[in-house]
Amino acid sequence: MYKVLLPTEGSEGSIRATKEALWMAKNYDAEVIALFIIPVFPFDLKKHPNPTRMVYVGIEEVARKVLEQTQQMFAEEGLELKTLVRRGSNVAQTILEEAEKEGCDLIIMGKIGIGEENEPQLGKISYKVIQHANVNVQLV
Repeated sequence: MYKVLLPTEGSEGSIRATKEALWMAKNYDAEVIALFIIPVFPFDLKKHPNPTRMVYVGIEEVARKVLEQTQQMFAEEGLELKTLVRRGSNVAQTILEEAEKEGCDLIIMGKIGIGEENEPQLGKISYKVIQHANVNVQLV
């Protein structure tokens, strides 16, 4: 069975990628794995224990909501979706590691995502994934 990794964070680009992965699942019986990566921040927990914890709780809630919405899109088509949440200081590297660990044949991701301060991030992560991937990468 063809396996597709779908890194997602709720941006418009990742929603387009989700629709493409859904199409692959419907038309090629592909198994899709949705991945949300929680970035590891370089905070000193001794100096900032409460703000750091609040940041992670907020991101974990976003991850839960994004993956629920993604899973709902697949369920509406009668398809299953595996979901993963991982933490990583290097988002591109974490995507590549998960693709290898899961035995994926393809990574489908948005070419524009959300970067620092919620500004559009023009291909920084997707560019790194393309440079170093051992599998095909489809940007949408």
